[in-house]
Amino acid sequence: MISDATIYGSGHFSAGLVLALAVIIYTLVLTAIPAIVLVHLVRLFGWCRGIADAAVPAGISFALTTLLVAGNGDQPVGWLPFLIASVAGISGLTYWLLAGRPRPPY
Repeated sequence: MISDATIYGSGHFSAGLVLALAVIIYTLVLTAIPAIVLVHLVRLFGWCRGIADAAVPAGISFALTTLLVAGNGDQPVGWLPFLIASVAGISGLTYWLLAGRPRPPY
């Protein structure tokens, strides 16, 4: 059994909070913000729902994989972004098919 004094006094609790906050911010920047922007662009341009549900995750996945794989510019990107984008596009299309193809209003 660990006492509260051990947890709070050793700095492990604070380090865990800082790590959790860093993960939340990282996730927000890399996924939530681009998704929100792309959803608004889809609504602005009036894309049909099936195409949007496949294209948005494919676009986000391609961009993030490209940035993460070739972040410093020294490594060639290769086929990995295309593979991950195609899987994301298929999963988005599958979601649209399984969700019952909702009709407007979205």
